[in-house]
Amino acid sequence: MPLTSIEIKNAVPREKEYIINDGAGLVVLVKPSGAKLWRFRYSFAGKKQKLSLGSYPDTPLAQARIRAADARAKLAQGISPVNERREQQQASKVVNSFEGVCLEWQATRADVWSENYAAEIKRLFERTVFPLTTSPL
Repeated sequence: MPLTSIEIKNAVPREKEYIINDGAGLVVLVKPSGAKLWRFRYSFAGKKQKLSLGSYPDTPLAQARIRAADARAKLAQGISPVNERREQQQASKVVNSFEGVCLEWQATRADVWSENYAAEIKRLFERTVFPLTTSPL
């Protein structure tokens, strides 16, 4: 039987964390601290995985069900939602890094610079600047 908002709201914390099942892989994880977290549990390539969908009440029941349905649709296409999210986070790190900003800046200047000059600037950054930005201080 599907959950109701009242059941989630009235869920009390216990000594150990526990789950309340909504069905089709969507569960609410109730922590001893009282936090209520949405999780989508699924199996992909023979491995069980969990996808975090937000916390209750910030993410209401209807929105959690929509997010779980989106994740199920990705699974039907053969895409793991956890792996996809991980790849998006990695891509975001590159785009928002100093290197990503430099490469984007160089791309905007490509029509003004000659090919040789653009290649030289890129090599200069790769040899001297980018190694300094990726090494820990």
